[in-house]
Amino acid sequence: MKGILRVTRTASEFLEIADVEASYLALFRILDRTQRSAFSLVVDLRSSPGRSDPKFEEAMGADRPPLFRGFRRCGVIVRSASGVRQVSQHTKQAGFSVLVGNSEADILLYVSEGKFDRLD
Repeated sequence: MKGILRVTRTASEFLEIADVEASYLALFRILDRTQRSAFSLVVDLRSSPGRSDPKFEEAMGADRPPLFRGFRRCGVIVRSASGVRQVSQHTKQAGFSVLVGNSEADILLYVSEGKFDRLD
């Protein structure tokens, strides 16, 4: 789809917090080459291994704002209802309006047209 950037999280686990930082810095270098305001962003976390230890949460808290900043609209696709709750809470705490759900079609409709029929 035109005007949409997609970031897909792999199933590989981060073994060290430094790996989280290095991965996100590499991603930010790529995203910062774009004119973010011309794009919407979809982040697909469905393959991501679950993790909520305090050090990981702290690292992710620092990485969320630079990830979502400046895009027209942002959506996150997750596997489960608990994932919807967790990611929604984190993005809201970071001050971003991000649609989170487990229906790829709904997230794509939102980021492309600004609307959605329903979320699972």
